[in-house]
Amino acid sequence: AGIDLPKIPEEENGIDDSGISDSFSNPDESLASLQNCAQEIAEENSTIPEICKHDFPLNTSWDIYTTRPEATDWADKLVKIASFDTVKGFWAIYQHLKLPSFLRYHHDYYVFRSGIEPQWETDENIEGGRFVVEITKKDRNSFLNSTWLETLLILINEEFADHSNINGCVVQNRKKADKISIWTRDARSAGNAQTGADFAEALDSRFQIQFQSHRDNARRSSMTKKSSTSLLK
Repeated sequence: AGIDLPKIPEEENGIDDSGISDSFSNPDESLASLQNCAQEIAEENSTIPEICKHDFPLNTSWDIYTTRPEATDWADKLVKIASFDTVKGFWAIYQHLKLPSFLRYHHDYYVFRSGIEPQWETDENIEGGRFVVEITKKDRNSFLNSTWLETLLILINEEFADHSNINGCVVQNRKKADKISIWTRDARSAGNAQTGADFAEALDSRFQIQFQSHRDNARRSSMTKKSSTSLLK
């Protein structure tokens, strides 16, 4: 069974800024937001302080990555930030990360089960796909941070019906629209469609959710690279 995790509201106004906090030990405005929310939660629900005082193990360990947009090789682009396997561990890391609305274009966050690298070609991912939500720039400040946090909480709390088919989640800052996605292990599994339904329900059906298979994405990426190469010849 999952653990009921408190939800923290997002920062109000996103700005174009760098990926992780300038100082990993300086949570600045994010910490203030968390502290204010913790006080409100404590006043509303007497069970929450116990959750805050004691730690709880998660069902699995998770790794958090970010990306270097200037790198061209994936091994150089992907940067592991930290790992966590408890509720406290999650919040300790989360409060030190810049929120998605503060990221520069093409900076991403990946949160994946430990041991599963966030790339299409790995054995754990290649047969799966991703359920994607796109958040337009006009909705960015209203929904991006809160939707990302909601996605994280349902992920680590194993709230999907077929949670064993879930490998991780991603938030991507893009010029036209930001993307939040859930990555699955097997696109052909009986529970794959239910994952999309669970995701939509968790987000109160605010957004249209699309599914893309990793094999299709890898094939399109390969074709684009070949086309670019031929044009350069």
